[in-house]
Amino acid sequence: METGSNNATFTVGATYMTRSICNHDTIVTATVTKRTKHFVTFDTAHDKNIKRKIRTSRYGEGVPLFAGFWLSAESQLPSWERDSTDY
Repeated sequence: METGSNNATFTVGATYMTRSICNHDTIVTATVTKRTKHFVTFDTAHDKNIKRKIRTSRYGEGVPLFAGFWLSAESQLPSWERDSTDY
C-alpha cells in the first residue's frame, strides 16, 4: 500500500485552492499568511485571518477551511494560475 509521496506541508506566502464538496464548480483560493507548528492562518478573497488547526495524515497536512471546504497542502496553485482566480 502506498503511503503518500511527499507529505505536503503549508508554506507561508503560498496560495492553495479547493473545490466545494457540494458544487464542484465553486473554487476557493487561500493564501497562507502565518504558520505555527499546530495552526495556520489564511486570507481568502472574502475573509482575512482565518485561523485553523492543522490536521496531519500520511499524505500531508490539511485543514477544514469552512463548511464544505477542506484545504490540503497538496493543492498549491501553480504560479501562472494565482492571478487568474476570481474567488
